[in-house]
Amino acid sequence: MDTMLIEGQKMTDSVSLLKASLAEQEKWMDANYPDHLLEAHNDSEWGWLITCVEEEIANYIDSVKYGEEIGGIIYNTSTDLSLLRIHEIDNGAPLTDGEKEVLRAHIIEVELNNFGGTCMANPSTYVEIKCGKTKLFSVYYGLIEGQGGYNPEFAGIFKSLDEAETQFANYGHFINDRMLNSLPSAAQLSQALLDCS
Repeated sequence: MDTMLIEGQKMTDSVSLLKASLAEQEKWMDANYPDHLLEAHNDSEWGWLITCVEEEIANYIDSVKYGEEIGGIIYNTSTDLSLLRIHEIDNGAPLTDGEKEVLRAHIIEVELNNFGGTCMANPSTYVEIKCGKTKLFSVYYGLIEGQGGYNPEFAGIFKSLDEAETQFANYGHFINDRMLNSLPSAAQLSQALLDCS
């Protein structure tokens, strides 16, 4: 594999590549793996990056001012306590941290069920690469545009997929199948709120 000059230094070792800026890493990928964006389509599904979750929570809360009712989303059971709290929420009462978590879980569930229909859920993929003898991961996320048209965007080169997951927290809420199986649903979180009351 040819070495590539980045900021006057040869990019021959994985340490330098991992420390390089996103633009420098992408330049290295283009030079050393010219088909990397195409390869990001090839059965390397890794999970979903759900962007703008906090903004969407704020939009839900703000929608109460315009007559939207969100209390029923948070408390999906009809007990006397939940009906009272639903009424308070729908009349503008601030949400507790637990209620925001239920709303967050609801938003994520809707996004995953709609496969990113509102452009918040982005499929995430990876390509295994080598720098010298070191195995690394080039990761991507992007929208599904039209029928099956995944448009991956380069997100960086990482030592491991676990390290990439940590970095993806800066972009939004990352979820994969392993996490999905262990996350409580919005209904479970809602019931837990009632049980604590």
